[in-house]
Amino acid sequence: MLWLHIAAPCMKLHWILFKTSTWHSDRPQPRGDESSADVVLSLGQFCSGPGSPGNKVIRDLVRQLREPKAAYRVLCFFHGPFQDWPQARKRIALRSVLITLGQLIRKVVEPFLTYPWKLWPLADPDATQDSARVCAEELFRAPGCCVDSGCSARIRSTSDVASCQDADFREFLQAVFQRVVLTSTFIERKFAHFSHWTDVKGQGASLGLLAAKHVTRSFRDAVEIWRRSKLGEAYAPHQNLSRPTWCRKEDTVARLNGYHLFSKDLKESQATRCRGAQESSDFLKDATRQWKALSAQDKRAWSEKARAHNARKAALQMAEAQDKPPDLPGGPWKMSTASEGWPLSEEYLKGFLESFEDSNAFASARRQWAHQEPEPVEEDLPLREEGNLFTVCAPGGCEARLSEDQKVVMRRLHTSLTVLVKRFDPSKKNISALPLTLLWHSRSKRRGVFTTLAFRTYTAHLDMILLEMQLDSSERNDLPEPPYSLKFKITECGTAAYFNDASLCVTLASLSDDWTVSRLTLGDLGETLSSLSVEGILLEDIDELIRDAARLKEEERALRAAGLMQRARRQRQRPVQRPRAGAQRARPAGRGRPNRRGRGPARREAAYEEGAAEEEEEEEEEEEAEAEAWLGDDEGGGEQDDVWGLRQPCDEPSEPSAPSARPSEPSAPSARPSAPSARPAAGNPAGEGQSQGSSSRAAAAVSAGQGFDSLFERRRAFRRVRQDRRRGLPWGPFQLQPIVAADGEQTGWGAVCGQHHDRDGSNQCKKAVSSRRLGDETCMLRLKRWLFEGLKDDDWPVHAQRTHHVGLGGRDLQDFAEGLSEREMDQAMARYSDAAAAEQRSRSAACRHS
Repeated sequence: MLWLHIAAPCMKLHWILFKTSTWHSDRPQPRGDESSADVVLSLGQFCSGPGSPGNKVIRDLVRQLREPKAAYRVLCFFHGPFQDWPQARKRIALRSVLITLGQLIRKVVEPFLTYPWKLWPLADPDATQDSARVCAEELFRAPGCCVDSGCSARIRSTSDVASCQDADFREFLQAVFQRVVLTSTFIERKFAHFSHWTDVKGQGASLGLLAAKHVTRSFRDAVEIWRRSKLGEAYAPHQNLSRPTWCRKEDTVARLNGYHLFSKDLKESQATRCRGAQESSDFLKDATRQWKALSAQDKRAWSEKARAHNARKAALQMAEAQDKPPDLPGGPWKMSTASEGWPLSEEYLKGFLESFEDSNAFASARRQWAHQEPEPVEEDLPLREEGNLFTVCAPGGCEARLSEDQKVVMRRLHTSLTVLVKRFDPSKKNISALPLTLLWHSRSKRRGVFTTLAFRTYTAHLDMILLEMQLDSSERNDLPEPPYSLKFKITECGTAAYFNDASLCVTLASLSDDWTVSRLTLGDLGETLSSLSVEGILLEDIDELIRDAARLKEEERALRAAGLMQRARRQRQRPVQRPRAGAQRARPAGRGRPNRRGRGPARREAAYEEGAAEEEEEEEEEEEAEAEAWLGDDEGGGEQDDVWGLRQPCDEPSEPSAPSARPSEPSAPSARPSAPSARPAAGNPAGEGQSQGSSSRAAAAVSAGQGFDSLFERRRAFRRVRQDRRRGLPWGPFQLQPIVAADGEQTGWGAVCGQHHDRDGSNQCKKAVSSRRLGDETCMLRLKRWLFEGLKDDDWPVHAQRTHHVGLGGRDLQDFAEGLSEREMDQAMARYSDAAAAEQRSRSAACRHS
């Protein structure tokens, strides 16, 4: 019941977004009534700062903290007055509201405080010219890390402050903001029909049938939207719902006969109307009995009256149809009409079929469409840009405006904050604990900053929301000795003042360099949830916290190394043999499917004995694993595309570079051996054609005038056999792996770091080098140096460590052409391998003992 009170304003916002967030052409017209369910929330409303819908929800939650007696009246009815609640229940209410506040700030408020959403004053039609000018000036003064590469960076490179204030540019930007869809719920609603189509017994629907249903459904929805916009309120979509016969309206039947008029006249002569289905059924039986009792002359008289009624009705319908405008085609590609029931117009379909003079022309065209292959994505889209789709810096957490000394202070503070949160923040299950409250104090500035942790992520890279607190109004301005009271700081618009982890550390570093951090011990909660009583202060040593951070980082790397080694061992223990393409497993005659349930324990016992034998020879196997040639990294057995972005526009490898410039690297071989995955499978005569790209063969076949049917059969014949590949070779906490294209040719080498994350945490930290210009040994050496450089990340930006690491090295990692030798780096990584092996041996011993 507590969550019902807390989630009520959040669910109202969620419902409006779910109901109205769709394409601009599909959105309902706004009515201006906020209490209505048809209120349309646009992107500009979320970018409007204090008037944002997210801030409105935050104000409701802050009101719950300040006035819990009024907010939780229903709970007080069951559990008594709020002041009599036990401390555990009060702490649960406080933590629940704080977690909800942190989630709202992180997902609904903060994302719209960065570019390109900060350009809203330029797109707002109600904004003044001065606000638009200030917005344009701030855009051109912003550092490069604070702008997104897709919109804001391109505006800065192609425009100036004056051109951004033009009416045409502002109108264009307004159209862009109007057409941005806030959520993906409309996509979920569009694909919701797939669960109904696939929820069938038996074989189920094929992929072609599902695609056809999806296209048909999308076309029907588009036609209904067009008809609704054309006819307005007069349009009523076709439904399968119908009223019972005893409550239908009059004159709804197309043509009447004598029996219809006789029943109508008999019904009107009754004193009371029929109520319910039983009375209607009795009336119809009585009317039918009386109709059969009539003479033939009386029946002919009623039939003449029915003909006259039908003639008058038809004349009125013809006159009404002449007054209507002509039914012109429209909708998607003008393939529909507003009056017809079907989405596809009969006239359009008739004209389309008559356009084929030959009777077999449509069949040949259909075969052509069915066997036509889509063009590769690399030919349609440009190369991926080296940049971030969204801004790298957190709102208020940019380090570009800090000096070098201030950056050092900022990183020390952020490291200390991260360690404190990992060590002292209550777990997710301990919801009845008090929140972590910290005091940041500067002696030189004689200033203290109080923060309370509201929400944090449970990932490798912590993302935090901290609410700012202040001394009670009755206390002094300087820092008093405990006990004293703190309350949440409220802004002028009624929302809670907050920091994220980056903005807090940047703000503190820009003010002073002698900050100390202390944990505050809190007492019992009082009559409100917005006030916290401080009973003690525990001073923390920042240098010790930084040493703890280094130890935690080494432990995480050792655990990752152990996980990679264990994964590689499992792949060696249980190799999977797949049959070749076209081969079918022979089954003896008269025997059905083998009993898998009976063979399961034997298989598990054999696997356990095999694993125990391999664990005794662990050191020898590790050396063999490092020395053996391993295949690719494709997740789907070699059928993935070039996900690393290494495919070159030409198939021929470029000339090797001169080896004299860098003596520390092995020279690139003139003829690099192909990867094992490029060899054709035994018994596959089509393997000789795998060295050529499938797209080039298709183009040659089309240019030679071959039919699409023969081309389709050839593509099926040249399809590469699915093969199992080893994912990668662990190298300490990192992973090295070759990159194999869909045609089986190795195009480069990749290295997965996995240790660094940006603030959004969406992309993985990894790097790839093309092996067309460099040899395999050179690629491996440069990638190892790049990975080894990732261990020295103490001075990197805290909110963009992945971006910083991926940006090192330049093209083909030329900056790492010289450096440590491979032997030196392997010796440095040995400590992670030893720690991982010791951890694995302890786990195996524990499993055998249990």
